[in-house]
Amino acid sequence: KALGCIIVDYLGLIRDPSKKDRVQEVASISRDLKAMAKEFDCPVIALAQLNRGAEGHKPVASDLKDSGQIEQDADQIIMVHPILEKETNAPTGVTELIIAKNRHGKRGSVNVQDRLDICRFVGMSFPVEERGAA
Repeated sequence: KALGCIIVDYLGLIRDPSKKDRVQEVASISRDLKAMAKEFDCPVIALAQLNRGAEGHKPVASDLKDSGQIEQDADQIIMVHPILEKETNAPTGVTELIIAKNRHGKRGSVNVQDRLDICRFVGMSFPVEERGAA
């Protein structure tokens, strides 16, 4: 029976003790996940943290923690950016999904309603902001 999808929650929990430092470790793991996707002919979704420096601005692919290899290996990178009230930093109930990389299509972003009480994002009637191919 074929696998529909493999989800890694999250990349920071995987270790490769044969590597000298965390950047080499994450690079090796990223390449291994890419090979796993090819071997099992199914998508691999790997959740990853952002660098601390990513706080306070809209995230970009280079904000991924520990390795540029993740950005290089990924076919798609989707960043999850909660929209906060400007004055209070309180959640608005809206999250921007940013398609930061899309090897086979367009990049852009879309706002969705976050229903964290039921662990879902719900579509809204806002147009996608397109930025061209990756």
